[in-house]
Amino acid sequence: MDKKCYRKSLESNGAEGTTRSFEPVPEATLPADFTWSSVNGTNYLTNVFNQHLPQYCGSCWAMGATSVLSDRIKIARNAAWPDINISPQPLISCLVVQNSTNKDLGCYGGDPFDAFDYMARHNMTDRTCSVYQARGWTNGQNCSAMEDCRNCAPGEACTVPGRYLVYNVSTFGRVKGEADMMQEIYANGPIAVSIAANDAFMAYTGGIFCD
Repeated sequence: MDKKCYRKSLESNGAEGTTRSFEPVPEATLPADFTWSSVNGTNYLTNVFNQHLPQYCGSCWAMGATSVLSDRIKIARNAAWPDINISPQPLISCLVVQNSTNKDLGCYGGDPFDAFDYMARHNMTDRTCSVYQARGWTNGQNCSAMEDCRNCAPGEACTVPGRYLVYNVSTFGRVKGEADMMQEIYANGPIAVSIAANDAFMAYTGGIFCD
């Protein structure tokens, strides 16, 4: 597939990863339609998981960020089997950020941008190593090495394996505007999106929502 990528130089954000800024992109450079679920007949998207299993948990911010990383890993691996599904559990248990603009409160909400920043500073594990429990540091599942990876056997205490696979984010950034969002998706993979979910949106059932 012939794809053009419009990116500025990288800017350090002080973390191990770097943030990225974007140039305006002409919509004419984009195809009429595109989805990573079918590129020449190949699906490059990973599984979609229910954030409210085994119980209610407002972890959409962590789910979205780890889903993006999982999908981009699959794209980088050319859809090789098996899929790697990054676990959101370390984020909701270990990411504790509170400042004037945002709060990351485990199962009570958070910011996907903070999640990408955390994943640039810390190694992440997949769901075979870190089981999603729908509980975080604000409701009883505090940060520990067990939240990164654990191995359990019947009748024995769970332990942290001596070796396990890890993944992280090398670059991340904010992108705004329909054309730039479309270009980033087309050039590099899925993105995490935040929306203003007001009362009118709560009544949404389908179609294009305008507010």
